[in-house]
Amino acid sequence: MNTEETTSTSLRDFLHVVFKRKNHILLFFIVTVCTVAIGTIAAKPTYEATAQILVKIGRENLYVPTVPAGGNASPVFSFNREEQINSEIEILKSRFLLAKVVESLGPTVIYKGLNDNGQGLLSRLFQRTHARESPVDKAVLRLQQALKV
Repeated sequence: MNTEETTSTSLRDFLHVVFKRKNHILLFFIVTVCTVAIGTIAAKPTYEATAQILVKIGRENLYVPTVPAGGNASPVFSFNREEQINSEIEILKSRFLLAKVVESLGPTVIYKGLNDNGQGLLSRLFQRTHARESPVDKAVLRLQQALKV
């Protein structure tokens, strides 16, 4: 006698497997959540800010030639856009401006571990050279290295 068996999956079969392996499923879920939580807490936060600056042509680029009283003197624009943008970039990267930023915010606010002296052998050897630098100078140097314009 030929008996044909038709196998059909139902919701009951699925739930049977889930309840049979519920310990494994819960363990996998807990391990995954804990791993992600520990990784998130242990990761060092990275702060990044972006800004756009509009460079406008102002009166400093306007030249009005002096001509006798009878002639029309029309203003002459003399500027080089690339030169003007490069000047603005140099101003933004200047040590003076970075020092003002560090002084207004405070060096320990920007870099929390700035005053911590390392306990390693190399840090003790080079402690004399870094001891003369103030926290503001150290923070300005770090900010200058991290700034991208």
